[in-house]
Amino acid sequence: MLWEKSHGIQKKQIVQRIAGTLLYMGQASIRIVTAENKVIYIDPYAGDFYDLPADLILVTHAHFDHNQISKVESRNPDCIIITQDEALENGEHQVFAQ
Repeated sequence: MLWEKSHGIQKKQIVQRIAGTLLYMGQASIRIVTAENKVIYIDPYAGDFYDLPADLILVTHAHFDHNQISKVESRNPDCIIITQDEALENGEHQVFAQ
């Protein structure tokens, strides 16, 4: 708190600059915008904030309240969708790297 006051920087500004932003949208739905402006949606279902074009959509499991991918209408051309099926193949957890 002392550092924030003495340097005139708010904690929110620091977090955004380093880590981007995280928006809880309800249920298990989350939108993350990274510091590099990559947009990640996790478990799309709740909320109305699917306005930013997606770079990555993650679905943790097949329940209807976690996998409404169609809510994310705006997607970048190279948008990647990873569901539980791709994340676990032949009983083994997969690693995804760019």
